[in-house]
Amino acid sequence: MRIGVVCGVAVAVAAAVLTGLASAAGITLTSGPTISDCGGQAIAPVSMTLTCADANYGLAAMKWRNWGTARATGSGSASANDCTPNCAAGKFESYPVSATASGIATCLSGRKQYTRLVLTYSGARPTGIAATSTWKFPCDAPEPGSTITAKATVKDQFTLTGTGWRKGAGCESTVEVGFADKPAPFESPKVGANYGFKLALVDIRAGTVIVARQICTTAAIGTRLYESAVKIKN
Repeated sequence: MRIGVVCGVAVAVAAAVLTGLASAAGITLTSGPTISDCGGQAIAPVSMTLTCADANYGLAAMKWRNWGTARATGSGSASANDCTPNCAAGKFESYPVSATASGIATCLSGRKQYTRLVLTYSGARPTGIAATSTWKFPCDAPEPGSTITAKATVKDQFTLTGTGWRKGAGCESTVEVGFADKPAPFESPKVGANYGFKLALVDIRAGTVIVARQICTTAAIGTRLYESAVKIKN
């Protein structure tokens, strides 16, 4: 098998390590589970955004118990914009909340993920929010964010195209691309000016799962894994 980088533009950033999901040899697939946070994946996140379009509702100061079991429970605060007189001018209020993450599923990449989050308020709660609410995070759900697609050129040869990858301080400048059943990446293309990359894949058989991953760490949200997987089809 031969793999060649078609294009990519470098950005100098600091490298980050996601505990349980990364190693010196590359991001592994055996640890977790994670939970989705607006396109990124996190392990026992201290904070996470629930309304990704406007970021007006989310969780903060979360402390989790039994993360990695079938049911992880947590407690902390929900942070919600009161949108008074409007959301741009509103202020965020905090409300005590408890959470249960469950429904572990195996994603196409092999990563384990919680797919269900139940929030419960025993007292005051944000306007318009029920005392108990359920949020669903399906594995491999099509959502805005980092993606890869594979297009056949000739037999067993493909162009792998990545879109929507991250750039900026705190994000790795490269995306690790590899096979789902092997922890080490076979290529690390740089994220280009258009937040994407292209790779030429040679001698790839139908049914092979290709996975791309990138890690970002910021003071605001901690560490997030961005991942996309595709099954090769002739």
